[in-house]
Amino acid sequence: MNSERHGPWRLGSVPGLDGLRGLAVLAVVAFHTGAASGGFLGVEVFFVLSGFLITSLLLQSSDQHRTIDLVAFYRRRFWRLTPPLVVVLSATCLAAAAGMSSLRQASLATVSTLGYFANWINVGGQEFGPLGHMWSLSIEEQFYFAWPLVLALVCRLLADPRQRAVYLFGISVCMFLFGSYLRIGLVGDTGWFDRVYYATDTRSPAILAGCAAACLLRLQVLRSGRSRMAQVGIVGAWLMLLAMLLLGAERSQMTYTVLLPWFDIVCCVVLLALATGTDPLRMVISFGPLRYMGRISYGVYLWHLPILVATNGLPDGMREAAQILTPVMLAAAMYRYVEVPLQSRFGRGSARIPDKGHLRPDPSSKPREG
Repeated sequence: MNSERHGPWRLGSVPGLDGLRGLAVLAVVAFHTGAASGGFLGVEVFFVLSGFLITSLLLQSSDQHRTIDLVAFYRRRFWRLTPPLVVVLSATCLAAAAGMSSLRQASLATVSTLGYFANWINVGGQEFGPLGHMWSLSIEEQFYFAWPLVLALVCRLLADPRQRAVYLFGISVCMFLFGSYLRIGLVGDTGWFDRVYYATDTRSPAILAGCAAACLLRLQVLRSGRSRMAQVGIVGAWLMLLAMLLLGAERSQMTYTVLLPWFDIVCCVVLLALATGTDPLRMVISFGPLRYMGRISYGVYLWHLPILVATNGLPDGMREAAQILTPVMLAAAMYRYVEVPLQSRFGRGSARIPDKGHLRPDPSSKPREG
C-alpha cells in the first residue's frame, strides 16, 4: 500500500545518526593526531550527512505545508551554528593575542570563517593554523544558503510531492556527476590540489550525494528491500570504517578520482540502511558513548585543532591525552551551556531527529492532494 494515502511523508527518526556523527568526528581527530591515515574522510561523512538531513527535513516541510519557510530555516541554522563558532573563534583569537599563535592569521581566519568564505582563502594557499579546519564549515554554510532556495523554487513550480523528489534527485545526481568530473579534470590537468581540496564546487559532490539519498528515501523505493539493505548497509559500514582507519594519500590523484566518489556512495548506502530501520547496523552504531559523541560532534570538531596546536609542546603521553580529552570536555560543556539553551530559546521549530523509529508517514495528518 502506498503510505502517502495515510498522510504526508515524514522522515521520522533515523536510528544511529548520532552514532555516525560520532564516528566521523573521531576519525577527523584521529587523523589530525596521526592515529588514522584515512581519518580525513570523516569530513566527507559530515558532508553527506548534511545533504541528507537538510534535504529530508525541507522535503518533509514542503510535504506538510506545501512551502518552505526560508526565514525560519535560516534562523534555525544561525542559532545552531554561530554561537559555538563564536566561542571557539574568540578563544583562539585571545590565545593568539597572548602569543600562542599568529594574531594576523587568527584574525583573517576569524573574518573569513564568520563570512563563510574561508575555504576560498585556503584555495589561494593561505594557511590558518589552529583554525585550519574551518574551510569545511564554509562549504556547508554555502550549501545551507543555496540549496533551500533550489528546493523552494521546485516547490513553487511543482505541486506533487513525489514529482518534486524526482526532480530534486535528478538535479542532485547531475550536479554530483559534474562536480566529480570537474574534480577529475582539475587534478589530471593542473595538479592544483588546494583548488580541488578546498573549493565548494569540487567538494560539493559529497553533500549532493546525501541530497540524492534523501530524495530516494522520500520516494520510498527501498521499502520492499529492507532485509537486503540491512546486509548491504553492514558491508558499507565496514568499508567506511576500514577506509577511515587505513587509507592514506589525502591529496593524491587516486583519492579525488576514485576514492571520494565511491566513499560518498558507500556513505549513502549506510544512511539509507539506517533510515529504513535495519536492526543489526542500528545496534552497533547506536552504542551509547558513540551517540553522545555524535551529539557534541560539532563542538569537538571546532575545538580539536586549536587544542592540538596549543598542546603540541607537552611531553609524550600528556600531549595525546590532552589532545583527545580536552576537546571532548570543552565540547560537552559548550553543548550543555551554549548550544542547547540558545537553540531552545531562539531556534524553536528546529527539527531534531531522535534515535528511535524509522521512515513513516504521518498518521495524524489528513490526506491531501499534491
